[in-house]
Amino acid sequence: MESDAVLLQLQALNRACLSFNAATEMGELYCRIIDSMWNLFTVERGAVMLLDAGGDQLEVVRHRGYADPPHPPIPIGQGICGTVAKSGQTLYVCDLAQNGHSNGRQRASKIAAPLRLDNRIVGVLFAVSPSQQTFSSIDIEVFTSLAIHAAAAINKLHMLASLHKREVQLTARLQEIITLSRVGETISATLDLDRLLKDVLRLASEVLPFQRCAVLFVKRDDPT
Repeated sequence: MESDAVLLQLQALNRACLSFNAATEMGELYCRIIDSMWNLFTVERGAVMLLDAGGDQLEVVRHRGYADPPHPPIPIGQGICGTVAKSGQTLYVCDLAQNGHSNGRQRASKIAAPLRLDNRIVGVLFAVSPSQQTFSSIDIEVFTSLAIHAAAAINKLHMLASLHKREVQLTARLQEIITLSRVGETISATLDLDRLLKDVLRLASEVLPFQRCAVLFVKRDDPT
């Protein structure tokens, strides 16, 4: 029955979303997103595309079924994926040949959905089927939902990476402050210049990335 098929598809979608949330690295997540398209739909090609740093072009970050790389960056508003990135709406083309996007293939259809975070588009998820009229109205809704969950998972890993980077920076800064405090204590604790300089250099080596270091004194002419 059709209702049973829809239920199985929704269950598969739920499993895919759970797998997204379990990913700990971006490359792993991209692979799981691609896998989910193959598990949920009858497709032969597909890709995850993200906006570049300038937000003007879509770049492929993971793909399947294409040569490597599948194609150059796509400007916003150009082609099917560029149109989706600009409009923020899922686009389904049931006959690529009829719409001038077949590249010589007579029977193919393509669906593309925005990777959206709140009201901001960060990329596009798309898949190509070897047949026309492959995606039903339910399939289109499921694909759109898949893209929503994929975008959320991508954002989560980006945030975790940013937090980790910030944590490393704060830890390094804290170590610098501790070292400066120890230098001050060392200066106050001894009048032996040689010992003092050795201790200062040793402490500096704990926080500064150098291989060699020296303390140089300026020799001034005796004014007398």
